[in-house]
Amino acid sequence: MTPTAYPLCWPDGQVRTHPHARKSAYVFNRRESCGSRRVTVHEALCELREELARMGISDDDIVISTDVPTRLDGLPRSGVSPDDPGAAVWFRRGGELRCIAVDLFDYVAGNLRAIALVIDGLRRLERYGCAGMIQSAARALFDAPALPPVAGPGRRCWHEVLGVAADAPSEVIEAAYKALAKSAHPDVGGNRQDWDELARAIEEARSRKE
Repeated sequence: MTPTAYPLCWPDGQVRTHPHARKSAYVFNRRESCGSRRVTVHEALCELREELARMGISDDDIVISTDVPTRLDGLPRSGVSPDDPGAAVWFRRGGELRCIAVDLFDYVAGNLRAIALVIDGLRRLERYGCAGMIQSAARALFDAPALPPVAGPGRRCWHEVLGVAADAPSEVIEAAYKALAKSAHPDVGGNRQDWDELARAIEEARSRKE
């Protein structure tokens, strides 16, 4: 498989977030003297590339895929708002093609920034001696058989809430949870209902991985 920068190349097996379930990425807003503004695609790209560089991954081994038409350098343009705000970062590490994809938020720059935060979390695992975990966490390989997801009436499955595949490795699940928790907690302006849903989702995910 050769991923494309445009249009969006989403990894097989990873569940998409329903458009009505997407969240506002206001938590990523930049605070300025006159108020706050959305993070731009340019800013999110810079942060994402810096995080990948810290993991020793060069630009030549990266494909940043969105539904935003690309510039001459192959990166998404600023100022474009496609119907599908999802983003996927494909890269090679250890000789293998891997992918981290997010479409939980309602605009492209927010999802790019979320991926950067996920990579930062995974890099911290590696820094503290969990190199074996990071190797599996960064993959978008869903070969292991998954337990069938279960959702009660009117409730989303745990993996839909977390925005991961049902058979995603524990490290990916935990990284997704930490990234979402930063914006979902009521103490930082999150919605109590969303926080409770997230708490139920991670509890169920952890119990299924035991």
